[in-house]
Amino acid sequence: MKKSYRFTLVELLAVMALISILSAIGFGVYSYAKNKSKESASEALLGQITAGLESFNAKHHRYPSSGGSFQPVKFTFGNSDGTLSEIDFGGETLELQSISDSDPQAKKKRMKNELFESFAKAVDMQTIKNNLTPPDSNGVCELVDAWGGKIYYRSPGKFKTGSYDLISAGPDGGFGTGGASTPPNGDSDLSKFRDSGEKVCDDLFNF
Repeated sequence: MKKSYRFTLVELLAVMALISILSAIGFGVYSYAKNKSKESASEALLGQITAGLESFNAKHHRYPSSGGSFQPVKFTFGNSDGTLSEIDFGGETLELQSISDSDPQAKKKRMKNELFESFAKAVDMQTIKNNLTPPDSNGVCELVDAWGGKIYYRSPGKFKTGSYDLISAGPDGGFGTGGASTPPNGDSDLSKFRDSGEKVCDDLFNF
């Protein structure tokens, strides 16, 4: 006669515990890889904005103004053909103007177009479009990171003086070590973001 073997309760519990441990490890590895992928995508997005800002500065010897406080970066696309028509930095909006041969404002509009194009030409617009909120009733979209958080810009910069501050809250959605819902405008305490040159929070920034 063949002897049948049955699992004891202890053995079943041990197998279940092992499966739980392996599942937790696998989920942890997956979550880490997913988060790193989002971090890389968000850093690439900040790199695109940086490229546009540096191109603007090279042409005009300044950076677009945000009015001195952190403002979300916004893009507006034309409803008819989907082309970019405005880039809003809070204190300054770069607009693409249409010009006719008989337009009395042609010179002024060309100057505005130069401001717009000096930023837009250095940016991969498809990357921008992939990281925007749905347009509001006016066709305005806000730039967001891979976690859905707004990208904020400030010029003149307080963390990076003489330049600009660009920041994403990262995976936790909070800014600095205090986890604020918006970037701090009232102070320039860099220790909330860096300590002796090392990052102390999960934010992504240029300073």
